[in-house]
Amino acid sequence: MLRPWQTKIWLTRQRGESIHTTLSNQIADDIRLGRLASGHLMPGTRSLATQLGVNRKTVQSVYEELESQGWLVSKPRRGTYVADMLPESSLSREHQHLVDLGQGECSHEERDVMKEAVNSAPRSHMLMPSSVIAPNANDGIPDTRLIPYELLSRAFRRAIVQTSRQSYMGYGDPRGTLELRQSLQHMLNMDRFMNVSTNQVCVVRGSQMAIYLSSRVLNPENGVLVVEALSYTPAIAAFESNGFSIIRCKQDERGLDVQDLERILKQHKVAGVYTTPHHQYPTTVCLSMDRRLQLLQLSKRYEFVIMEDDYDHEFHYDSRPIPPLASLPHSENVIHMGSLSKVFAPGLRLGYMVASNAFIDRVAQEITLIDRQGNTVTELAVA
Repeated sequence: MLRPWQTKIWLTRQRGESIHTTLSNQIADDIRLGRLASGHLMPGTRSLATQLGVNRKTVQSVYEELESQGWLVSKPRRGTYVADMLPESSLSREHQHLVDLGQGECSHEERDVMKEAVNSAPRSHMLMPSSVIAPNANDGIPDTRLIPYELLSRAFRRAIVQTSRQSYMGYGDPRGTLELRQSLQHMLNMDRFMNVSTNQVCVVRGSQMAIYLSSRVLNPENGVLVVEALSYTPAIAAFESNGFSIIRCKQDERGLDVQDLERILKQHKVAGVYTTPHHQYPTTVCLSMDRRLQLLQLSKRYEFVIMEDDYDHEFHYDSRPIPPLASLPHSENVIHMGSLSKVFAPGLRLGYMVASNAFIDRVAQEITLIDRQGNTVTELAVA
């Protein structure tokens, strides 16, 4: 079976808790929350043990325990799958409600935070200064000699045949082709630990377009935008072109200084915070997990949007990447933005953004005003 994205499990051990217990609870939680859907093929015990750096027997024991509890089912010569009928499916409505409360579902008021942020407002338009982009700057581009051109040409040929047979060459969804959004959704669920639907995914022409569209949809009257002391200059230019005032927040060897951010929140009305937590641009510092959680808590308390620019999540060095902000608890106000330029080729002009249904709907409206839709053939080929 073709599995383009390896299923990854993130372990956060509590003090005094064994690896066996942590892994069992994490897999059960991922199934319960829908990240691992019914019928999903689980990774083999050997590959999962290698990924987590644990003994294979531990993984085997966890699989056997979850199978006995009804979470997993083993099929001879085929592998281990998430069960079709989960243990909690037979609970009464009253007991299921208690389970849902235990998972920390957000309230209606919390769901309205993003909706309130998308109210339209008059925009002030300014041209980008010529000094924004240094002509000789190069922060890392793919080696085009390594692009699999034969594979890419075959993918484009199949895409062209598909468009001719299914009448795809007309106007389509401004959010992008369903095929690519489904592929991105699967990647985000399996590789980034996120639990999103295709309606929450929008295809764009690179992360810069996602940044600009986010600042178009947000309302400058809701407050200023906060960026890190050293930040991505084209993003700041996009924010300013849409009428936002910019305030810079301190940063150190652990990334964004959340204490300084809280000071700013007490002094100013803040509409959003723009950050690059995986590899802070340009210092490459990774935002620590405790600060990620504090940032999300501040977002809920002060009701501002977090724009997470995850431009190079695929690249990491001496440790596994920390899950994105959008995958962590209380991430309802996060706008997650990513790019396929660094991992494949900038010339394809493809990126994506993930947010609430209401926010993505407003983004789609903005796309129809400037571009109508993306390149159908390219999106199908990349999918």
